[in-house]
Amino acid sequence: MTWLSYLLPITIYRKKTSRGSLIEVREMWGERKLDMNGYPQSNRGYRRLWTKVLKRANALDLPPQATGLILGLGGGDTVKILRSDYIVTVVELEAEVVRVAREYFGIESSPTRSILIQDA
Repeated sequence: MTWLSYLLPITIYRKKTSRGSLIEVREMWGERKLDMNGYPQSNRGYRRLWTKVLKRANALDLPPQATGLILGLGGGDTVKILRSDYIVTVVELEAEVVRVAREYFGIESSPTRSILIQDA
């Protein structure tokens, strides 16, 4: 992150995908944000919202290695918020979104996290 992002938004990545979607990664106020076709997919507001919602799911007395499905990866906020012992499969249509989430947002597959590139 750069201190300049506290003064003005900085676009650090911009590309049209093979399906015609425009992906942009910006730094604003010291945080990264992902937009697709001008619509936010990952930002501070979404993280706050999903943290509140998923805090309840994380507190449930679910069996070890409960499973879940996420349709659409975005910047991976939901994947990061869920408890790490949940087995989660993410289905994402755009391969470029997965690449961007890995490179700019630190999202990786793991024994409990798998990412499939296909139509949900």
